[in-house]
Amino acid sequence: MLHSAYKSLSLINVVTLVFVLGIFLIGCSAGASQASPGPSTTSVNDAACTKPEPPPGQLSFAGLAYSPFHMGQAPNHGASPSRAEIQADMPTLAALTRYIRTYGSTGSAEAIIQAAETAHICVASGIWLGRDPAANMTEMMVGERLASHKAVHAIIVGNEVLQRGDLSESQLRSDIEEVRAKLGHTIPITTADTYDKWLAHPKLAQDVDFITVNVYPFWQGTPIDSALQSLDQAYRQIEKAFPGKQIVIGETGWPSAGPPQGAAVPSTENQAHYLQEFTSWAQSHQVLYFYFETFDEDWKTNEAGVGTHWGLYQEDGQVKSALSGVLPDAASDTLQERN
Repeated sequence: MLHSAYKSLSLINVVTLVFVLGIFLIGCSAGASQASPGPSTTSVNDAACTKPEPPPGQLSFAGLAYSPFHMGQAPNHGASPSRAEIQADMPTLAALTRYIRTYGSTGSAEAIIQAAETAHICVASGIWLGRDPAANMTEMMVGERLASHKAVHAIIVGNEVLQRGDLSESQLRSDIEEVRAKLGHTIPITTADTYDKWLAHPKLAQDVDFITVNVYPFWQGTPIDSALQSLDQAYRQIEKAFPGKQIVIGETGWPSAGPPQGAAVPSTENQAHYLQEFTSWAQSHQVLYFYFETFDEDWKTNEAGVGTHWGLYQEDGQVKSALSGVLPDAASDTLQERN
């Protein structure tokens, strides 16, 4: 999503990634749409990341974007979540997915990874990159260290760096290469950006083991009835541009409140509509993804009035009303720590 200063944010998702030289699997989808010729030779037990089987009529997810911030907390100022608060979120996450995506390697990142490991949840661990070279260096150094945790199954070096204009393509590729030099081919490495930026920077695909593409029909101003068609078209463009490369949707979602973006109208009903259409589409087409996002975040007030409304659950842990029929209630530990 169009994040601003998000250097230490660890957000979230279960996906299966198949690489040609090693059968590296991440995620929960039973199969992959394409095999990647990426250089990673890591092999893991795919059962570790397989999504939970939901009760009849309810959803589970290939992966979820996760941020640990509770009401009044923020990544760059104010209070930070405690280990107890992070641990309390895990039973709710484990009922939904076995794979989460995070965004930064500093701050609460290690606590998230440790809690996820205890809860048998896999992590695509993010390294946040911005305009500050010193901060980026710290993020990379810490992210390389966190890669040694057994819960970490992939590394995402930067999120929407090109979309924000924080780094040039050459700078981003240099940072990815530096992380690769430290980690070798022991773990799959990617970067996440919007589909138009991937199309505009095709050489970037040479540096990653799989493509992680963020696709938001909402930000394109697409009406809800055409949203899935818009997403499918974007996904197919990426498939065509990068044949033989594994593709993962790194973010997609729909806000439950806020001002419209063109013909795209936020509401709990539209959020529920998009969620069910997208997850059905992803399953039928065996598309790998991290859905954005698990909980609302009240600190994200600078995203066109909708930044605080992307969660499937409210910030207090309550499932949103229009989703109560397809998602379970939050775990009691989650509700207790978020109230």
